Amino acid sequence: MGTQQCSPRLGLDDSAAESIYLKHVSRIKHEIYTRYLGAWLAILSRRFDRLRVFDCFAGDGRYVDEHRHPLPGSPQRAISIARDIVEKSKGLSVAFGFIEQDQMKANRLRQELGDMKCPRSISHTVFAGDAHNVTQNILKVLLPKPGIVPTLFFVDPYGHPLSIPVMRKLLAIPKAELLVNLMWFRISMDLGNPDRIEHLDRLFGHRQWNKQTFNQMTGVAREEAFVDYFEQEVSAPFCVRRAMPYSPEDRVSFPDKRTKYYLLHFSSHPRAANAMKPVMRRAEKSLTQLRGPTQQLPFEFADPHKAGLADLKGALCGRFDSGTQLTFRDILDRTANLPNVEPEYRRALKELEFERKVEIDRRESKRDGLNYGDIITFRQPLNGNSS
Repeated sequence: MGTQQCSPRLGLDDSAAESIYLKHVSRIKHEIYTRYLGAWLAILSRRFDRLRVFDCFAGDGRYVDEHRHPLPGSPQRAISIARDIVEKSKGLSVAFGFIEQDQMKANRLRQELGDMKCPRSISHTVFAGDAHNVTQNILKVLLPKPGIVPTLFFVDPYGHPLSIPVMRKLLAIPKAELLVNLMWFRISMDLGNPDRIEHLDRLFGHRQWNKQTFNQMTGVAREEAFVDYFEQEVSAPFCVRRAMPYSPEDRVSFPDKRTKYYLLHFSSHPRAANAMKPVMRRAEKSLTQLRGPTQQLPFEFADPHKAGLADLKGALCGRFDSGTQLTFRDILDRTANLPNVEPEYRRALKELEFERKVEIDRRESKRDGLNYGDIITFRQPLNGNSS
């Protein structure tokens, strides 16, 4: 198999003693990143022959599980996935850039990646240094280059400081997307700490954050208000968010410490958001399994942005006036900022059809199906709910 040829060394050797235990929630984070990367590469390789990926907090790629068995880091996983896509896409090349602040870890990552067998169409460079400074230098190289090369950035703007103004510059690159690891647990501790004001100033690029209402809030209200403000400051047209809980190994049971960090996906195109949403939803199932029985893990975890089917039906009929005609694809694109995934849209529209609130002209599908080219006509507003 191709993935085996392009896999990192995972034998039990002396390096396991130097490896860091990878918590279960971090493993799910890696799954979200690499699953989306696979979808991103597969979709964009149909139109572009060059793609770029930058991991701005790469680590050294040396992890172990609870049995001390080695686990690949995100760089190894990303390259392995890219190799499978490259094998199926003639003429495609993928360039990876991995940033690691610690010089020793950067050297170890170079060694790990050097041991991987990959085709020449996959290149990788390890940058040792501060994420903010290295990214600024990368921008100086990328921005003047002609042509469009879709680029995906994986960043941790607080743990490995990268300011929002720099993130906006990254998003200004044509076809660029950001997957952001926002360390809420650290930020929540720092918001009321005078000694950390400069750190937050650096994150936002200004001190106006100190005048926002979330500073006077507590608990979940403060958390939601802060993340909303963060999204607003980044100012991307589309954002998909996934709250990530503490891992069971953290043994956190306080109800006001439900969220450890957020994964936020920023993009300028609705189909990028629609590609990420099912990846985030799939992770939700893994997180549910991870939490286990209530008596073992007493803390609660819920995504405040998860919407039900009735909410989706209300949103659709509230968004589109009576008489509006759109393809199913257009509806998905125009409402990409809603948290719902495609199967939920299909179910919601079929229910609205049964309720005679929409008509579906099945130009591509048969019987009761629903394909992208089918025409949906909205007949009347829902006025609050689907009942």
